[in-house]
Amino acid sequence: MPFSLLASTLVLLLAQEPKAPADALARARALVTKGELPAAVSVLTKAIADRPDWREVHLLRASCQERLRKFDSAEADYTQALELRDGDARVHLSRGSIRYFRGDVKGSIEDFDRVAELSPSSEPHLWQRGISYYEAGEFERGRKQFERHRKVNGNDVENSVWHMLCAARELGLDEAKKRFLTIEDVGGRFPDSRVPMKEIYALFAGTGTTEAVLAAAEALSEEEGPRRRRALQYAHLYIGLHHEMIGDPEKALGHLKKAAEDFFVPDYMGEVGRVHVARKEQGSQR
Repeated sequence: MPFSLLASTLVLLLAQEPKAPADALARARALVTKGELPAAVSVLTKAIADRPDWREVHLLRASCQERLRKFDSAEADYTQALELRDGDARVHLSRGSIRYFRGDVKGSIEDFDRVAELSPSSEPHLWQRGISYYEAGEFERGRKQFERHRKVNGNDVENSVWHMLCAARELGLDEAKKRFLTIEDVGGRFPDSRVPMKEIYALFAGTGTTEAVLAAAEALSEEEGPRRRRALQYAHLYIGLHHEMIGDPEKALGHLKKAAEDFFVPDYMGEVGRVHVARKEQGSQR
């Protein structure tokens, strides 16, 4: 094709391309930066009404809705973005997380599997899929996912814990103890500095107690409000899961409810506790 004809064709195609609602996006992003998420959603909703096929607007609104914990709306926008252009592993990861938060564990696994398909190098990083496997009762797959994750995140207490939880349900508690993924001190210090991860690790390793886990979390001062709340969320979540693993469902539920209600923090593990309690109460957890 002669260059002049090619150039003319490109000009014509670009002229036919839909123009971005740049002003709306700019205003919405400014509002997000200021933390005014409902106002940003309003701006984006008006932009979508004018241009329902503009993917970037759907993605930004989905992110806002996710932060507002309006998970149904967030999933709808992520789905629309994928319908406009599939093959984006990051969007599948986001939608998989949202599906999990909504209690759609099977749907979350489908999205996480798609992430691994689209981006094979990301598969070891998909700890979210391991948790979904646990909730779905696919304990062997969960165990193997956490074994893969260990290769890229070897000092994460939560990875060792979820591996043991899966192994205990798949192989029995005695075998799970033999396969526990150990973490070594680095330079005389425990490598996972989050409170109370050292004590949670000891609990699952068989050398610690629930009392020590709670004491470490409660030792944080009231002035450290958010950090203390997160520590207590971790403490009650993993104490509850430990009681569940060793066969004490009544104690387990009490601690899990504290994590999901009294000390809830709106992050991924906070949602994990909430979803886990909801599924147990609905009889979904095997």
